[in-house]
Amino acid sequence: AEESNEDQHLVLVSFKEEEFEFSLEDAKDASTLQECFDLAEQPKFLLEGKRMVKLCNIKAGSSYKLPTKFENEVPIQTKSEPIGADVEQVKNALYCSKAVYKENPVAFLNRVEIKLLHSIDSAIVSKFGPQKLLLAISETKKTLYVAYRGSKTVQDWKTNINLTLQKKSCYPGKCHNGFMDRAEEIPVTYFLDFAKEHCLENIVTCGHSLGGAVSAVTALNLLHLTQDSDRSRDENTGLFPDIFNITFGAPYFGN
Repeated sequence: AEESNEDQHLVLVSFKEEEFEFSLEDAKDASTLQECFDLAEQPKFLLEGKRMVKLCNIKAGSSYKLPTKFENEVPIQTKSEPIGADVEQVKNALYCSKAVYKENPVAFLNRVEIKLLHSIDSAIVSKFGPQKLLLAISETKKTLYVAYRGSKTVQDWKTNINLTLQKKSCYPGKCHNGFMDRAEEIPVTYFLDFAKEHCLENIVTCGHSLGGAVSAVTALNLLHLTQDSDRSRDENTGLFPDIFNITFGAPYFGN
């Protein structure tokens, strides 16, 4: 019985003809795996059957394999359906976008009759300048939802009527000046670091009305950063979260 309990706290990792047992901490350490298996580079992920698993997501008592070819490769994660066709993802984005209007968004999401309608596990409220937003996590979807509040204050309406189109060097088109300014007030690296800290695989920016427009610009900023920079890449896996945007009744934000 003691031996069985001890095995439950270990992780079995195999590569070609070799296999070793590691503590959970060592199994999550890319440099330890590299040294043990004499690899040319640090592994970016492990395989559980045919499923790719980030090092931060591996679990004690499980068995994994190192892929025979992994050096300099970032695997392409294909999805069975677009995120917009995933009803649970859309419902989570919808209730986060609704909650952020409330005086106490977290209490709203935790109401018994509302909790049955979404799969949000935890949430916090943040504010950058005049923009209120909600950061919510769904463990089952491995997703961070960043919900922006829509028009509610005088400052919000001043943002709406700031209609001048603004050119940004990294985009081919122009963006609504007010929406762009709101999005620029919030450092998108904050969301990337938050997702990495909680081992999340997706970031969904979302919102209603003004919030939806600002969330769309933020999604573009996130995509630009993750595609053109190594900053957001996980030091163990080389991967970064997939970025999505879901809006409700949002105006056009650019041309």
